[in-house]
Amino acid sequence: MAWHSSSNLCFLKLISYMMDLHWQRLGTGTQSKEVNSTQKHRERCEECTDEVECLKFRQETHGFDYSLLSFLAYFFYFPLYLAGPTLSYNAWRSQVEKPQQTYSSRRLVLYALRLVLAIVLLELSMHFLCLPALANHPANRKLFASLSAYELAISSYCILKWIWLKFLVIWRFFRLWALCDGVEAPENMGRCMSDNYNFEGFWRMWHRAFNQWLVRYLFIPLGGARYKVYNVWAVFLFVAVWHDLSLHLLAWGWGMCLFIVPEVLGKAFINQTRFAAFRQTAAYNWVCAGSAAIYVMLMMVANLVGFSFGLEGLATLWREITEGEGVLLLGKCWLLITICIHILFAWRRVEGKFGYGKGY
Repeated sequence: MAWHSSSNLCFLKLISYMMDLHWQRLGTGTQSKEVNSTQKHRERCEECTDEVECLKFRQETHGFDYSLLSFLAYFFYFPLYLAGPTLSYNAWRSQVEKPQQTYSSRRLVLYALRLVLAIVLLELSMHFLCLPALANHPANRKLFASLSAYELAISSYCILKWIWLKFLVIWRFFRLWALCDGVEAPENMGRCMSDNYNFEGFWRMWHRAFNQWLVRYLFIPLGGARYKVYNVWAVFLFVAVWHDLSLHLLAWGWGMCLFIVPEVLGKAFINQTRFAAFRQTAAYNWVCAGSAAIYVMLMMVANLVGFSFGLEGLATLWREITEGEGVLLLGKCWLLITICIHILFAWRRVEGKFGYGKGY
């Protein structure tokens, strides 16, 4: 295998090791502060007990072994070397000394069975659906361009589902391997692709391990939520260049920023106290659902540009949907997605009531 196939993930590991070492040295003289933060975490965390330490606790607690041998072991740890998920040095080193305790043998077996089911679904989709080949292979692009607006809409959704399922199988296979070795990594694909209706929630779940890495080592050092409108540009530029230095990924990265900034500003505006009464009305729910439906459609287009048919395919898609039939189709899709998002709103309330999906 070519060395550059894993260079991106290795680059993240290198930064993680150096930053954790740097923060450990800065905190050497403030041991009491670290002890207080540890106690606060244990008091608030529902997973941590006297015997069990959750992954977030392991990530935030500094170790004391930053030797060259330990770094090389972390750098070349094989279950997470080829495709991740990305795991910080602190969390990895902690689990070398004290293996993960959150996954029992029974839970591991169930996790493996779910992975087998996902693999079967992926095999069936590759056998019966040729849509990814139409969109991704340049020789087949002319066939993709010959589809009608309705066929393009259905194909685009199926292509995104295929991409989601492919990455789910890859990441969960390697995560299961690490779990069997006693090392827990963050779970990517925490939600189904269709169970998202905003940019922040989608990227927090799609590549969750990378998202946590970005928050810890880039977003917070750049100022965190206080400068969110500004530092997301640096974050998504890093993400685009990290994936590959290509025009369509740069367009995807800047497109994410253009879409996420209005979302952040809109949330800040509507969460003001003067709108407290309006937030309790049915009209507010419809405004949120209608806006979320637009964002779902934008997310679909952005991800197809970044990870499927690129800018050339976007030109084909735009040409079809701006004609008479395509405009009508957009209206129908928007209405259908708006109704479906009300179902997601109800499901979020169920999650909050029974404690499902915490951290997602």
